[in-house]
Parts: sequence; structure tokens; C-alpha cells
Amino acid sequence: MCPLGVINGRVHVRGRTVDEVAAVVAREVGIEADGSDSLLVGLSDRTPSPPLGVVVDAVDEAAAPERLVRDLLVPL
Repeated sequence: MCPLGVINGRVHVRGRTVDEVAAVVAREVGIEADGSDSLLVGLSDRTPSPPLGVVVDAVDEAAAPERLVRDLLVPL
């Protein structure tokens, strides 16, 4: 778990696709990624892998909210 109060990244997702959100999250946490799969791989390859705190706002207003949750947020 991330230390209380530590936020490593934040993204407002209104109108954004899963890959757009993944690219913003990657940039916010300092990982090179061009989509959700490469973000998840990049995060899992971090050594050591300290916890991250990411704030995601307006999920219900994303281009495909259900897909965003299923394909990116749950695996994160």
C-alpha cells in the first residue's frame, strides 16, 4: 500500500480512451508506455516495485467507462 497522502499521478479521464488514460498515467508515474498493456508491463518490471498512488477522476465520463475499469483500473 502507498504511504498515506502520497500521490504519484493524477488524471482526469473525461472523454478519454483506455489507451489515452494509460499514456497519461504512464507519463505521471515516469514510465514509458503507449497503451494499457505496456503500462501494466512497465509497472510490473519496476525493481524494486514501490507502491504508487494514482488519482483517476471522472471515470464515469470516460469514452468507455466499463472498459477502462475492466482493462486498466482493476489490473492496476
